[in-house]
Amino acid sequence: MPLLFILNNDSMKDLLVFASKDVGFACVKNIYETVGSIELLVVAESDTDIYDFAAKHDIKTKFYNEKLQDEIVRDCGQYNWLVNLWSSHILSDSILSKAMHSLNVHPSLVPFCRGNDNAAWTIRTQSPGGVSIIEMTQVVDGGDVYCQRKVDYKFPETGKAYHERLKRELISLFQASWESIYMEEIQPQRQIGEISSYKRNQTNTDRVRAGGAKFLDLEEVINWVLAHDFSPGTKAEVIVDGEVYELSLKIKKKVR
Repeated sequence: MPLLFILNNDSMKDLLVFASKDVGFACVKNIYETVGSIELLVVAESDTDIYDFAAKHDIKTKFYNEKLQDEIVRDCGQYNWLVNLWSSHILSDSILSKAMHSLNVHPSLVPFCRGNDNAAWTIRTQSPGGVSIIEMTQVVDGGDVYCQRKVDYKFPETGKAYHERLKRELISLFQASWESIYMEEIQPQRQIGEISSYKRNQTNTDRVRAGGAKFLDLEEVINWVLAHDFSPGTKAEVIVDGEVYELSLKIKKKVR
């Protein structure tokens, strides 16, 4: 049976969870199997697997829409926990203030490569790679750290392959630590290290280069192509004489 956390304040609700895609689904199942007391689960309409799981286990669920955050803020009472599990929505300060504690899962070793496209920028900048479980604050991905796991990049992984590996490690880290975090046995600590942060427009700008664009060396060119190798339409591109060319690499280790 799932454990139930007893709150002294009758107006205090337990868990408000925003979840999406495969990472969100795996983590929601883990929450149910351990704590079991999700008060409200918010998903996208496309997240049918999460929705069906919630319906099967009588978890109150709502589809995200542009008015939902305001509705939650107007609702009476506070939440013990606000948990963001792979949902891409930026949660307002008003939502953050509704919870005593907050948690976000993030596929980088913060403070390195905060923001978007973490696998690509970890490869591009050759930063330490990993996954983190952090508090949510007004600074995007700037919250204190509950726990982290180092996940080194393995040349010549593509950005997509590394991204998928980071997701698996993030699920594993959540499963190993969530119950202890929830019971406040793990206390968050401030981030340590040199801060770097990236937005999607920076990724798109970096991904497309005009012919003759200068790189420092061959290694940078190779890392650039690998980092942006996700899927058709999101690969590294060069523009030559007005024509756009997608780039990908086939790298095979030579057997001596």
